[in-house]
Amino acid sequence: MEWFKERLLDSFIIYFNMILTILILKSCLNIEGTDYYLITFLFMVGLIIAWVYDEKVKSLERKLVLTMIILSAVLLMVIVFRKYAVSFVIEGIGNNMAHITSNMREGWPSSFSLIRNLFVITIPTLTPFAMWIKKRGFADISILINMLLMMVYWYLGYYEEIDKVMYIFIFISIITYAVNHLGNYSKKLKRKEVRNNIVTSKIIWATIVLSLVSSMLIVLLPKSTSGKFSKIISDKVVENIADDSGGAYNPDKYGYSLAKSGYNDSSKILGGPINIDDREAFKLEYKGNVKNEIYLKGSVKDKYTGTSWVPNFRLIEKSNMMDAAYIENFVGANEETMTIHPDYVTTTTLFNPYYSKVVNIKYNSDNKTYVDKVNGAFYAEKPIKTEYTINFYSNSIYDKAFDTPSSGRNSVEIDQLLNNGDLVHYLQLPDTITQRTVDLVYNIVKGTSSNYEKAYRLKAYLTQNYTYSLDVSNVPEGKDFVDYFLFEEKKGYCVYFATAMTVMCRIAGIPARYVEGFKVSKDKENNGMYKVTNEDAHAWTEIYLSYNGNNYSAARMLPFTKIDTVPTAYQYRHAKEIQNNGEGNNGALDGSKSSVDNASNGNTKKVDLEKNSDENKNKMYYLYLKILSPIVLILIYITVRICLVVIKRRKIIKSDSLIPLYDYCKLRLNRINIIKSKSETDLEFAENIPNYELSKKMVDLVGLIYREFYAQEDNLHYDRIQMINYIESTIRSSQGNIKYLIKRYII
Repeated sequence: MEWFKERLLDSFIIYFNMILTILILKSCLNIEGTDYYLITFLFMVGLIIAWVYDEKVKSLERKLVLTMIILSAVLLMVIVFRKYAVSFVIEGIGNNMAHITSNMREGWPSSFSLIRNLFVITIPTLTPFAMWIKKRGFADISILINMLLMMVYWYLGYYEEIDKVMYIFIFISIITYAVNHLGNYSKKLKRKEVRNNIVTSKIIWATIVLSLVSSMLIVLLPKSTSGKFSKIISDKVVENIADDSGGAYNPDKYGYSLAKSGYNDSSKILGGPINIDDREAFKLEYKGNVKNEIYLKGSVKDKYTGTSWVPNFRLIEKSNMMDAAYIENFVGANEETMTIHPDYVTTTTLFNPYYSKVVNIKYNSDNKTYVDKVNGAFYAEKPIKTEYTINFYSNSIYDKAFDTPSSGRNSVEIDQLLNNGDLVHYLQLPDTITQRTVDLVYNIVKGTSSNYEKAYRLKAYLTQNYTYSLDVSNVPEGKDFVDYFLFEEKKGYCVYFATAMTVMCRIAGIPARYVEGFKVSKDKENNGMYKVTNEDAHAWTEIYLSYNGNNYSAARMLPFTKIDTVPTAYQYRHAKEIQNNGEGNNGALDGSKSSVDNASNGNTKKVDLEKNSDENKNKMYYLYLKILSPIVLILIYITVRICLVVIKRRKIIKSDSLIPLYDYCKLRLNRINIIKSKSETDLEFAENIPNYELSKKMVDLVGLIYREFYAQEDNLHYDRIQMINYIESTIRSSQGNIKYLIKRYII
């Protein structure tokens, strides 16, 4: 057991670094139900293997023979139990990892059982290797591995997940670094036969305190701010993972997804819990006439499956401009320009405002541009790394308000639209649509005379009867998403409202499609420059209201009109500020203020601002807690140190022997560099002390100790309290009051 005792500290260091790695994976892969008992058992198995190789099989030849025996035994077991071995590896590791990846895309957690088989193989195998590395003084490699793992996940967008384990990483890394280099330094002194008076326990305790304080302080640092080279690094990490544009160069394959901003991927699964942060996506430069929110289209999806939206109908052409037939719709409209600087979002999508005319990529003439003339979207052949400009038409007649009912009849009817090859795609409905959803829509639009009035009523119904919320549950498997939202969940974020609005419009006979992109509030303007963040990511609906006499033109010839029912995450989280600035009463026609109490027209549903206030208070309390925690921790540490000093003092005073008093005096005198050498006797040490009075007292004490130890005299009278006070007074006068207190009670 001597081997385990000697490597006890090393074992703890390796174990905690392994646990840190598992915590990183658990947080980023969303693993639930981690079995730490199994992990600890597997680690102990790995320690036993390391013990066998290091202690029992010392020669290289024997280690090679043992390794061959183990590999042969494993191979034999694989052959004999082939069925179980294949199942263990392929199903228990390969298929399970694919399952975890699928769950991550859909925003679902994964069970620890899916990753258990991988740990059964890796932990016992890597533990002996880690012990071998630690023995040779390279334990810092474990810090580097965990740091690289965290960096990769950070640049893949797992900001909150990494933030959760950051303080643990700091704590364990500082201890690992200190213990590793202390061991290396001690070994170096031993090789050179230099006496080592370092008290290892004190170094370790000081390191632990430093680690605790540092890990508590790290939560106060601004981790949402990007570094100077963040864009370069994120491009390298993300480009071939999240937006691999190599291969077929098929631009219609790409399109911005809300999944890039923290939402779930709508092409896989709609709704469910999300985490949205305020990290920057890009900058928008615009000094034009648009007075309200600026909508930037990212992708358009037209096929609803009941659980997701899939892009189905597109007309992709190699061009950077809409065709002439489309542009003719905007004769007499104002033409404006805006510029987008894609600093932090990596995508082939060229975000563009409504009624865009032409897009030009600056400083990158080899990146070809494509246009989807059906959906009014633009794409590049490769991920865009430079700024680009968009010319578009503002104040278009196709911008509709939907805040008040409209008179007049829209003669575009369902049967006529079904005969239009383009528009039929925007009336598609799956078999999952429930009868109660259909009945609800028919009741809402009953008595209307135009598609405009239908759209107005549907929007008003959603904003008046449903609440914007980022706190939602997973949609039960087998449920139609719209039905679940309308009749069970009754709350949600933009994806819920946009999907419901699109599907309800289709049921009512209005061609509609689902759009994802960004909605930028005008209050974010700073001298014509907008910082667009993940909180501005948004989903909304486009509907077809245009009608040109008796000539039903193709949908790509006549623009769709946007209709929005809810705010962005940014507007929701800043609802109080928006309302206080008077923006809650401007009758926003796109529904962007449905989360704020609009007293002027009653068309919006009030968000629970008290709850929002409570959340802000909780954040403040949490901030205070983070600030006070290190202070409280230091105070607790100092209190414990004082208690230990008092306890040790009382123990010496009450002891029947004078030896503990002498050991105490000798240890304390080390603080002022009065150190007993190995070649000195205790009496010689006392006599050689430069301070005459201190030397005399130590000589007297040593004389009594000799009588106690050699003559076996008991209960020798000596004033222990006076000696302790004298020693402390001598040290205080040598060090000074402040230094004395710090070294006495802190270090």
